Amino acid sequence: MTLLMLGLIFFDISAFNWIPDKIDADKKGQDEYRTLLTLYPVAEFLRGQPQPFRVAISRDLKPNIGDSYGIQSISGAGAAVGKNFARISSAFDLLNVRYLIKAASANDAQPIFHDPNWKVFENRDAFPRAWLVHQTKVERDDEKAYADVNLGRVNLRDVAIVSQIVAEPLGAPAPGSESVTVISYSAHAIRLRVHASSPGLLVLSEVYWPEWHAMVNKQETPIYKADGALRSIPLPAGDSDIEFVYRPWSVYIGALLTILTFFGTITALVFDRRIPENRTQLSAAAGVDSYVS
Repeated sequence: MTLLMLGLIFFDISAFNWIPDKIDADKKGQDEYRTLLTLYPVAEFLRGQPQPFRVAISRDLKPNIGDSYGIQSISGAGAAVGKNFARISSAFDLLNVRYLIKAASANDAQPIFHDPNWKVFENRDAFPRAWLVHQTKVERDDEKAYADVNLGRVNLRDVAIVSQIVAEPLGAPAPGSESVTVISYSAHAIRLRVHASSPGLLVLSEVYWPEWHAMVNKQETPIYKADGALRSIPLPAGDSDIEFVYRPWSVYIGALLTILTFFGTITALVFDRRIPENRTQLSAAAGVDSYVS
């Protein structure tokens, strides 16, 4: 069992040292660990920028800037992504990719940061992490939705491509300002405050997944898949406090099974130790009886 567990652990972490990638890097004389270390100044610069945002690294073997430095990225070595996200992963604007990281040899104009190894460029067309729309286009065919997104057929700043009809009616944007503010952000919970001039649909540049749940002013509300892979929820006019929470039942069930297995194993070990003791005592008693008789 111990060898099996060790094998599973090594298999899991091997994704960060995938052999074909390592062989290819060795042929090119690339030291991927050193490359990762050279991103430290870039990460320090990015930490000083207004959050939240994502970055994209223009490189065949993309260093794990997210795992190593906590910078949100749309890619990385060994990163697992869902099919829906993979199909729109080139839509940098929609995915809140505000900064592009390229090698120092890149000839693009006007980097906002550069050092001997890297240049950083700002993508001024990047969407915010969340925004309001007041129109929808229903597209039940995922392939057509992906095409609409990737080919720019729909102005996604104003229209959301949804996979089903939104039950709540949306209103035309009324005169006046609207605002969306991210209050807090983590891997398992997001809080926002929104002011809508009329009923609208809040779209988040976050991957749609059924185990996410949304609360609007402490009332649970349905989450709709938007733009092929993102989350959206209907909102009323006025001010709203929103919270997204990740409740992965598969993880909870797995944790319960782990606990039951742990205590089951301990119980089995205890009984396994007691049975030989009882047998020894019985054997000893039988020996005494034989001697007495």
